Amino acid sequence: MKAKVVGLSLCLFASTAMALPEIVVNRSNQSYTVIDNGKVIRAGQASTGKLGYRTPAGRFSIHAKYTKVRSAKYKVIMKYTMLFKGSLYAIHQGVVPGYPASHGCVRVPAKDARYLFSSLPIGSTVLIK
Repeated sequence: MKAKVVGLSLCLFASTAMALPEIVVNRSNQSYTVIDNGKVIRAGQASTGKLGYRTPAGRFSIHAKYTKVRSAKYKVIMKYTMLFKGSLYAIHQGVVPGYPASHGCVRVPAKDARYLFSSLPIGSTVLIK
């Protein structure tokens, strides 16, 4: 009897699971778009990797989040950090001058960084075009 109840609970949970939101970063126009259930829910400016530090293209997923982390390599504080490719690439708060300026990460303005951090759970897709 207990096995049937547990099986039923798992089945009901799986059928009500929702898709995670996705962030699409466009390197050509230095922007991002958040898509949830097929709808654009937010868009804004971004700054990707400058010459010699290009942000990698591809499909990744957010695997860790930190409200504040210090880059060991560049000795800077990065707020609202969401790692998407090992510990080398992340989306985080930073200066967004309107052109590629980072060392490979995706920088977004402070208000956008806070929103993205709270809206994109671990496992969300990061698509870099």
